[in-house]
Amino acid sequence: IARSLVPLTGKGRRGGRIALGIRAEGEGTLSEEAKAMLFRLIKRPMFDVDRVGGGALKDAFTEQRYLSPEDLSKLQDAPSPSSCSFNDRSALTCLLQDNKDTLVAEAKERVDAFPGIYEEGGGLYPPIRAERCFRDFHTFLQVVCYATAAGEPKFDNSEGTAILRDLYREMEVPLEPTMLAGVKGIRDASGRLATDNGVPPSAWKEA
Repeated sequence: IARSLVPLTGKGRRGGRIALGIRAEGEGTLSEEAKAMLFRLIKRPMFDVDRVGGGALKDAFTEQRYLSPEDLSKLQDAPSPSSCSFNDRSALTCLLQDNKDTLVAEAKERVDAFPGIYEEGGGLYPPIRAERCFRDFHTFLQVVCYATAAGEPKFDNSEGTAILRDLYREMEVPLEPTMLAGVKGIRDASGRLATDNGVPPSAWKEA
């Protein structure tokens, strides 16, 4: 989890909502360059859904949601490079998902610490911008849950990652240090959660 979370800053995923709460139907507010990046990202998303989990994650990924018991069952016989058993990965994924609001709250708390971030001229002004960025933290956590369940630390593709990073920059989203601090907050809270529930660091870092 720790290896998977931090590199997610500036990344997104397939579907109408990709990052920053961007929706295709709201594209009129974007610059022409941002629109072009958005549609490139739809065609080439960051998360390598066709490879990771042998395609078993496609439904959850396309529907932009956390994993259901049915999704997890599809992964039971899917190839995985992880030395962790499927049962351990599944239990850890469920632990993260059951505590998703607490984990994302940690991200928000980290972002709250930046003076003026929500004020006019700040990186997350107006309020709708902040709301969409906080929704992105759920997106990041969803992708990490996918990767954890599949036991796949290398779950992205470089092209999609680069496109989304450029899109964030085009829209002047405060990647560093603000969003990165939030992502690290999820990482740290995930580690504490795993430890508090008897999952040794060696296990959750491997997953």
